[in-house]
Amino acid sequence: MTDMRTVETLLSLGADPNLERSVGRLSMSVLAEAAFDGNVATMHLLLGRGADPNRAGKRGGITPLMMAAAGARPSEAAVRLLLEKGADVQARDERGRNALDWALTQGETPLARLLRDAGASPAAPPSPPPARVAQPRSPRDAIERAVARLQPIGPVFNERTNCISCHDQSLPAVAVKLASDRGVPVNHELAAHPTRATLAVWGPTRERLLLGSCQSDGAFIENTTYGLFGLAEEGVVPNPVTDAVALCLAGLQHADGTWKVRDPRPPLGDPSPLSYAALAVRGLLTYTPPGKKAEVQSTIARTLAFVRQAAPGDTQDQVFKVLALKWAGAPSGEVTREAERLRALQRPDGGWSQLPTMASDAYATGQALYALKAAGVAVTSATYQKGTTYLLRTQLEDGTWFVRSRAFGFQPYFDAGFPHGTDQFISAAATSWAAIALSLGL
Repeated sequence: MTDMRTVETLLSLGADPNLERSVGRLSMSVLAEAAFDGNVATMHLLLGRGADPNRAGKRGGITPLMMAAAGARPSEAAVRLLLEKGADVQARDERGRNALDWALTQGETPLARLLRDAGASPAAPPSPPPARVAQPRSPRDAIERAVARLQPIGPVFNERTNCISCHDQSLPAVAVKLASDRGVPVNHELAAHPTRATLAVWGPTRERLLLGSCQSDGAFIENTTYGLFGLAEEGVVPNPVTDAVALCLAGLQHADGTWKVRDPRPPLGDPSPLSYAALAVRGLLTYTPPGKKAEVQSTIARTLAFVRQAAPGDTQDQVFKVLALKWAGAPSGEVTREAERLRALQRPDGGWSQLPTMASDAYATGQALYALKAAGVAVTSATYQKGTTYLLRTQLEDGTWFVRSRAFGFQPYFDAGFPHGTDQFISAAATSWAAIALSLGL
């Protein structure tokens, strides 16, 4: 927690300003977390009490400067402060990357230029991306090849981690369902796995969830918002397990209408509240028990008030602002206005990018097309057709789409059977969104 008041209280009680927190296989200092959040006031406080600007996490070797450079919303002030305090621009993490390498995962940003001016040079440049398909396939063929790569990874990931997984289960489940509904061949035995696995993970916790004990489960908000979204898209009917999950999720809403998440894995683990607000709305409207419908309407109203005033920070934020307004029942004029803002982010190549400094990719493009379709944009429109053409042109020969990770991955890496090595989880999510968008276009 990098809230300044909380940190100040803990320091006054004798807390170590160099305290590290374990996040899965990684560890990072409180200063590094504040740097990732761009919380400059807290950083000043910690540095003034003796926090080391070069303290690398004991597991992973992540420094505060790396976290600042690759934050979901990078802060130039945070980077400048660390440089002023002597942060080493050439320090490397366990994979040999320095702060500039991390900054460059978001493209040629002002922070990348700032680090170069401070003497940094790339230490571990990424390998070139895989070659794209030589001849674009038909949409139906592209979808069939994509879901064939997606379907086997859910059981592997779930068996290894007992995690529902948005990237290897929930999003692939939506892609498979939409493809199957449109006559694209799928493996129906594997298609049943995500629902079974999700309910099997949640089921044993039902009694505890009904008592309001939610957060003892790691990543509860992330798993349940994506999980309920996946179940809703698959058409899974409400049941006693989804009742408990929905009630617990509703109880975690903050007074400002948001659900707060701390996750250093953008874009999937984006700490921005917009994505989880939208997904929570979808899940709660579908799975709140009938006797609690009146209460959940108050929850939705608070969310809608937050969404209306929220300023999107990137393409994904804009996507989920459109979806939140649509799912929460906002007037069509509001939905259309935000959809037009999303449409305006389309690049000349037909795709959308995660950030203005990044190139177009399948993750952002698939999401954008899904949101535009939900908002009422016709799949025959020039916008949708250009996006479809971009996806077909950028698919790989193996049926997947490649997206490079920019996340501080705290899960121990293992091969779940999807291509692209340490970039496989975000690439699986991107392939899912691409297949979803193409299926809607059918």
